[in-house]
Amino acid sequence: MEIVNNLFRLPIDCIATFSQRELTIFLSTLLGGVFLAVAGWILCSRYARLWNLQYRITVTHHLLCAIAAVLTLLFAITFASLKYSRLAAEILVAGWQIRILSDSAWEENTFRKTFEVIKALGVEDFTSFPHPDQGGHLVPLQKMASRQAMATVYSTEAVKHFNQTHPYLSKILMADPGISPAMITDDITVFFADHPHGNYSNMKAVRLAASHIRQSLDAQISRVVPISRTVIVLLFFIVQAIPFGLVGVAAYRDLKVVT
Repeated sequence: MEIVNNLFRLPIDCIATFSQRELTIFLSTLLGGVFLAVAGWILCSRYARLWNLQYRITVTHHLLCAIAAVLTLLFAITFASLKYSRLAAEILVAGWQIRILSDSAWEENTFRKTFEVIKALGVEDFTSFPHPDQGGHLVPLQKMASRQAMATVYSTEAVKHFNQTHPYLSKILMADPGISPAMITDDITVFFADHPHGNYSNMKAVRLAASHIRQSLDAQISRVVPISRTVIVLLFFIVQAIPFGLVGVAAYRDLKVVT
């Protein structure tokens, strides 16, 4: 259900923005969509007579034509609304950054993975650092290898979080850890240079990873409009092929019976 919700989230947000910002144009688009829907219904119900003049469309096929008409209306409105897909994507990406910073379950799992990865390196003294399952919330970061490990885990897990949260958008915007690990490693090094006996906050790593990944996503947002419109056009033809195809097959079979 979550995947379906995310699949339709972007176009729904676009339609909502379109109707709020340009109501007059939206209503004109709606009217044009209704005209196209009616034309599609008529075309779907009559095109089979091009090769079978005796064919009479059934109630079931009229229902298929009605479905094609409704889909035509929805696709027309969605296509016009996708001019706001860049804005909608920006809002979704900004919302993701806020969400990951407040996702305690994700942070706990990521910290546990970080703890175990660093401990497996065998370069740190974990005497004063209990496992997260025992209430631990810090890891020793005295060695450069440990800092790099922490940076890599948080950056990688942040990318996974975005991909899981926005599976459709992630197909257009490629979340990539990029230079996030290096940025986090440098931040940890600077922190310990100023606070030799301090403890680096895990949330700083989260914020840095989320911030950098959002910047990389924002830089790609210009791709959203053309790609989304291409997808919607392809889906339109694929979906329309179903009722048109079924009516065509029925007309062909009817022709064979009459012959």
